[in-house]
Amino acid sequence: MQQSQTPISVGIVDNDPCALRILTAIVATIHNCRLLWTCSTGATAIQRCLSRQGRTPDVLIVDMSLDDMPGTTVCETVRTISRNITVIAITAYSAHRYQEASSKAGAYTLITKDHLNTALPKVIHDIANGLPADTIPHSPKRSISHATSSEEHHDYDKALSEREQKTLGLYAEGYSTRDIATTMNISESTVYSYQNRAVSKLHARNLAHAIALGARKGLW
Repeated sequence: MQQSQTPISVGIVDNDPCALRILTAIVATIHNCRLLWTCSTGATAIQRCLSRQGRTPDVLIVDMSLDDMPGTTVCETVRTISRNITVIAITAYSAHRYQEASSKAGAYTLITKDHLNTALPKVIHDIANGLPADTIPHSPKRSISHATSSEEHHDYDKALSEREQKTLGLYAEGYSTRDIATTMNISESTVYSYQNRAVSKLHARNLAHAIALGARKGLW
């Protein structure tokens, strides 16, 4: 990301309401930076990063310990969706617990929550000026490039059925399994069956990854 007068938009996902308030306050103090949205679940963050309605942030701050999925899954999925979104991983635990995993998932850097006040403004400034991260041992660009290359060589010879595609699309829009069952007039177990088949056919690691791959393939 090159230096620009255009404000850097930021999205935040953290399941701790107190942490969200602190992060919101810190972002408000950073020059040329605006908060786009906050949320408490990884699924919502992924959905908003998929949005084409101006809700895609330049920078996504992700807590590594979420209720609905690991923060690394959010990071990996978002970076698969778009290389233009820079992910900052944060954690309340010691850095070594998530440092390697967050780097492999494509995070720009990892910040412990006790250093947010000082580290976050500096990191966002570095991102805005196109500077490399100086707190992680491996370049996230290398790992993401490798992951993308592997995905492009998958053989997507098993096309999704209409029902499987619709199920995945509804998950991408934020519907719960129960909502999808009601919308499609089927049982929740059938929804899970469509979900599992779609994940398998797309050679995805999990549902979030399948949603990202489906978006890249233009399935909805």
